[in-house]
Amino acid sequence: MRRPRFIVGILTIALSIGLVVYFRSTRDDGAVHYHVARFNQLLLESGRGVSRGPSRLRDYFRLDTLRWYLRGKPTWISDWEQEQNALLELGYFGRREIVLTNRQLGAAAWKDAAVSNAFFGTNKSWVVHMDDQKPAWVRVTGTNLDEFERIIRSWDAQEGR
Repeated sequence: MRRPRFIVGILTIALSIGLVVYFRSTRDDGAVHYHVARFNQLLLESGRGVSRGPSRLRDYFRLDTLRWYLRGKPTWISDWEQEQNALLELGYFGRREIVLTNRQLGAAAWKDAAVSNAFFGTNKSWVVHMDDQKPAWVRVTGTNLDEFERIIRSWDAQEGR
């Protein structure tokens, strides 16, 4: 009598583990789609300014405002970084640091079409971080990082102007 119960118990545990693994693996695809959509939504919101606080009296009575207060009044930038990190953890985004050898990224660099196209061209999912203390350093996060690096290295290899 003990042996059939033991076998049923083992089969139940194995089936439970199998279901958890299955649903965990399918949930990640849904999570990627959710975070990409949220990332893009926040990018569109960026044009409305950093603060998302209520601007009119009726805004104080909206459910979105209540959620915003309960979450600690985050800016869209902090939410955008959170989505970026989630996409990194899910493996959808990659991150790369590039050190330029011939040029620096400063105000003059933005006048060059190759640089502005690399940052603001067709691939809106590149998030670029630069440091004033290290003008030859850039960190990029997103998809298709090889293309970004190709563009920025090509610009770096050109003779400085």
